[in-house]
Amino acid sequence: MTYEPLDDRRYRQVHLDFHTSEHIADVGAEFDPDAFVATLKLGHVDAINLFAKCHHSWSYYPTEVGQRHPNLVPGLDLLGEQIKACHAAGIRCPIYYTVGWSSNDAADHPDWCVRQQDGSLLANIAAYDLNAAPDKLKPAGGWFFLCPSGEYRRLMLEQTREILETYEVDGLWYDICNFETCWCHNCRAGMKEAGYDAEKVDDAAAYCVDKWESFMKACRDLIAERRPGASVFFNGLVHVVTPPRILAQQTHYELEDLPTVWGGYDKLPPRARFFAGDGKKTIAMSGKFHTAWGEFGGYKHPDALRYEAASMVSFGAMCNFGDQLHPSGRLDEQTYRNVGEAFEYVRTLETWLPDAKPKANLGVLFNAETSNRSVHGTSSSLHDEGLCNMLLESQIDFERVYPDRDLSRFDAIVLPGTRSLTRDTAAALQRFTVAGGRLLVLGEGCLLAGADELALDIGGEYLGHANFQVDYTLAGDALRPLGDLGVGPFLNYTAAPRIKPTDGQVLAAIREPYFDRTYGRYCSHQNTPYVLQDAPHVAAVRKGNVLTLPHSLGLLYAKHGARVHRELATAALKLLGFAPTVTVEGLMSAGRVALYEQASHGRHVLHLTYAVPTPRGRCMVIEDLPTLRDVRVSVKLDGVTSARLPLRGETLQANREGDRLTFTLPRLRMHELVELT
Repeated sequence: MTYEPLDDRRYRQVHLDFHTSEHIADVGAEFDPDAFVATLKLGHVDAINLFAKCHHSWSYYPTEVGQRHPNLVPGLDLLGEQIKACHAAGIRCPIYYTVGWSSNDAADHPDWCVRQQDGSLLANIAAYDLNAAPDKLKPAGGWFFLCPSGEYRRLMLEQTREILETYEVDGLWYDICNFETCWCHNCRAGMKEAGYDAEKVDDAAAYCVDKWESFMKACRDLIAERRPGASVFFNGLVHVVTPPRILAQQTHYELEDLPTVWGGYDKLPPRARFFAGDGKKTIAMSGKFHTAWGEFGGYKHPDALRYEAASMVSFGAMCNFGDQLHPSGRLDEQTYRNVGEAFEYVRTLETWLPDAKPKANLGVLFNAETSNRSVHGTSSSLHDEGLCNMLLESQIDFERVYPDRDLSRFDAIVLPGTRSLTRDTAAALQRFTVAGGRLLVLGEGCLLAGADELALDIGGEYLGHANFQVDYTLAGDALRPLGDLGVGPFLNYTAAPRIKPTDGQVLAAIREPYFDRTYGRYCSHQNTPYVLQDAPHVAAVRKGNVLTLPHSLGLLYAKHGARVHRELATAALKLLGFAPTVTVEGLMSAGRVALYEQASHGRHVLHLTYAVPTPRGRCMVIEDLPTLRDVRVSVKLDGVTSARLPLRGETLQANREGDRLTFTLPRLRMHELVELT
C-alpha cells in the first residue's frame, strides 16, 4: 500500500479534547452547529480535531462497534453534526480516537491492559492507587495503558472502519500511542511466535515496536483504501529517538509541546529543525490552558498565545492549540477570543510561510539515536538540547545534518558530544573538512560509537576517561578575546575525557582539582579547588579546520546553564572562521532568529522573535513583551539587495558591506518578519 503525506496548509488549528465522564448528564444538550462554527470563526480556526472516542471509552456518535456515551442527548450524532457544520464552513476536521488510555474498556476488560513483567497493570502516574476508596481524591491523570493487540486491536480496527464508512473523513488522529513494553498474554504469545524471549526486557521492547508498527499499518491500510488522501497521525510516536520505520507511518508530524509545563519554550525549535529534513508537514501543538490538558477554566494570556504562534511558524511549523469542549457541547467563547488574537496574527503571515525551506549555514549532527523505547515526552539527548539552546540564545540558526547527504551547503558542523560516529560518518566529515568545511567537536563526539578509538584526526590522542569528577578550563590567548571567558580557570561540573595534544594547537588548558570530594577528603561546601599547574591533557585543541572541546558543553549547559560554557562554544566557532548567514546585534539571549528561502516567490524570509519566559510556580509564563529598539541585522545572501517589513509596508535602509547586506530594525516587539529580495 502506498501512503501519501499530508498536503494541506492549515496554519490555524485546534485540538478539541472531549474526555467526558459518564457521571455528567445531558452531554451535548447545548450544542448548536451555527454557534459552534461562529465561535470557531471568532478564533480564525481553519482546522479542528473532533472526537469519535475519548479516554473514558465513550463514543459521540451512534456507533454499533464501540460504546455510545450513555448520557449523550438521545438522537444526537455529535460527531456527525460537528463534521457537517465544519465542512460547510470550509474547516478541516480530522477525527480523534484514543488508543492507549480507555478507562471503561480497561475496567471491563483488564486482559486488554498493558502488563508489566510481573503481571501487574501499568498506569501513567506512579501515584495511581489501585485500592483507593471511591471518595478518595484522585490526582491529575491516572489512566491505565491498553495494549493494541488481540480483541482490543480488533475493536479499534472495526471502529475505524465504521467511522470511515459513516463520515466524510479528513483524517484520523490516534492518541496515546506510546511504546509501553507489555507482557500481556497476547504479547507473550506474539513474542514466542516471533522468536523473542519474553524474559529479556530488550526482546520485549523490540517486540513492542513490531506490534505498534503492525497496528499502525493496519490502520493506514484501512484509511488509504477508503479515504485516499486523508491524514493519519499517531500521537506519542514522534520523537528524535523514534525508529524510522515507525515515523514512516505518519503522514505528517505533530510536536506536542506545552511549553508552560513540558520542557519550556526551547523544546520545540530543536525538534522542528530535526524533522524539517524529512519532507513532511510539521504541526506544533501547545494549549490554551495555563497549565496542561484537562484544565477547565484555565487560560493562557493572548500575548503568550500570540508569541507561541509566532514561534511555531518561525520554526517552520503550523499551529495547533489544545482546547477542551464543555460537556454541554458549547464552545467556550473566551478561549476563542484568546486564540483568535494569535490566529488573526498568523493569518497576516501566511503568504510568507508555504514552501519555505530553512537556510542556515551551520549544521548539527544530532547525537540521539533511534531506540526501541520511544516513551511519551522523550525529545532528544541532553547533549543535543544543551547545544541547541546555546545556539538559539546566540542567535545562530542551524539545521540537522544528514551524513549521507551533501554537506557542502554548510560552512560548519557541530558534533554535540556523545560517541555516535560510524566510520562512514567520520569519513564524510573528514571529506567535508578537507573541502574547507569547519568542524566543532564537543565531548566524546570525536570517538567511534562504542569504542575507545578516535574517529577523526583532531591533533591529539585519546587517553581515557577523566581522572576526577570536575575540572577547570583556562582559555588561551587565541580564544579569550572572542568570548567572555575571563582570565582565570572556570569550573566544569563534569570533567572532560583526557585528550593529549600531538600535532594540534592547544587553545585552552585544564586544571584538575587537588582531589575529588569524598567523606575522607573534602574542602569547603562543594568542589575542591584547582591545582596551579596545567594538566597534560587539554580543554581545546585545533588541527586545521577541526576544533575539539573535550568537555560535553551541551550536556553541561542543559544541566547547569553556565553562560561561560556557551561563550566557549561560540568563541570556538568564531576562531574557526565561522560566521552565521544571519548575525544580529541588540536581540539579547531571549531572541531567536530563523531564515528561510521561499524559492516559489523568489525571496528569503527572516523571522526574529523576542520574549522572556518567566517561571511562576510550576509554569513558564510569557508576560513581558518589551519593544526592542535598533536591532542591527547582517545577512550573507547572494543577489539580495533589499529588506522590507511587509506587514508594516515599510522598506528598510539596507547597505551592502562586502558580501553582506546590513539593515536596522527600528523596533521589534515579539515578532518581526523581514522579506529579503
